[in-house]
Amino acid sequence: MNLGVLFAAGASRRFGADDKLLVEWRGAPLVCQAANLLMAAFCDESVAVVSSPAVAAVLPAGMKQLQIPQGQTMSLSWRSALQYAQEAGADNLLIMLGDMPNLTDGILHDLIRRGVRFGNSACCLGDKALPPAFLALKECLSLGVDPYADQGARALIARIPQEALVRITSAEGLDIDVREDLQELEECQSDLEAGAAGSSAPE
Repeated sequence: MNLGVLFAAGASRRFGADDKLLVEWRGAPLVCQAANLLMAAFCDESVAVVSSPAVAAVLPAGMKQLQIPQGQTMSLSWRSALQYAQEAGADNLLIMLGDMPNLTDGILHDLIRRGVRFGNSACCLGDKALPPAFLALKECLSLGVDPYADQGARALIARIPQEALVRITSAEGLDIDVREDLQELEECQSDLEAGAAGSSAPE
């Protein structure tokens, strides 16, 4: 069983007073882009780890929600996801972050294909492996560090071999942390649309 997990419980402190996940992007709250993408990724089930009632309210109806208290660290989100995965009988986790709106279904499908072949897979931006990632639950639980701590996922992603990594562009891997990132997001989207238009233009 493949379980899709969306991490959407961050406090959004660096962004300012507003919740970055609720900023409008492409006609919907920003978190919906990642949520809808995950729902379409051929996982057997998709869940979101959330803490904000406002974020929970805008997620797709078919996405199960794992509620945690507000203001907690990423480690609690990770712990909640692992515990649910064990209870659900999952074999693998496809993990995504709610603040990465420029990913594509092709990237997720490639992650799943490579993950099935190599056991684990992750995205790669430059020389850094990062989420989204496709991780075998048994390996998440057998790490030498506390599997329920945040570094459990980081340690596993860091040791994924090069051949199992899916290379993405800086535009695709952009995550929203501060308000200035929204401007970069707009510029990236304009570049992507221009590139798509150019590739489809008749010669």
